[in-house]
Amino acid sequence: MQYTTENTTGYSSEDLIKLNRIYEHRIALLNEDERENPDLLKHISEQILEHYDLARYTVDGSTSDKLIKLMEAPYEKTLAVHDAETGAKRGDNLLITNFDNRTILDENSNFVSVIHIRERHSYTAIDGGYDETVVVEGNRERLREGVRRALNYAREHGLRVQCNNPHVREDIKSGILDAAGLLVVDSVQRTIVDGRDRRKGGVDHNDWNL
Repeated sequence: MQYTTENTTGYSSEDLIKLNRIYEHRIALLNEDERENPDLLKHISEQILEHYDLARYTVDGSTSDKLIKLMEAPYEKTLAVHDAETGAKRGDNLLITNFDNRTILDENSNFVSVIHIRERHSYTAIDGGYDETVVVEGNRERLREGVRRALNYAREHGLRVQCNNPHVREDIKSGILDAAGLLVVDSVQRTIVDGRDRRKGGVDHNDWNL
């Protein structure tokens, strides 16, 4: 998908360049299945336009370059969802990405293999939410340790977990990684493990119908 003068009116050529850059960064965390999901891509493109318009102008009407630059950064996290009672920033799901081999450089300027774990509201990362990048580089136990921390956080905060990483999904299914109390889905929202025990009267915060 590309923003062009034909499908996006009311924006300058400079705006379109920025919008396309934001879109590229936003879909960088998606896996192959998600990138082939037209409804998801349409949702993301519309959301970017909405957020960009909010960032374009400050109260006095001048362009907010700082906010737009934040949106252009990889894995942008400019928006925050707040709890209506406490005002605290919160998400409704935790994303565990597939391996990323094109973002993080080591001291020798070589790309290293990492996964990103992000707290999100729908598909938007939460500013101040859970945010960890785990350097894997073939170390399966290091991967597991990072995911265990994330699963514990998800349990404590009542978050659904979307796992795009096949190695992590394998460990969850086999029980190596404890998903008790959690609903874990894959990139197309198929249930991997439903560890919630409704008989204990727990509140399910995340019965999505995507």
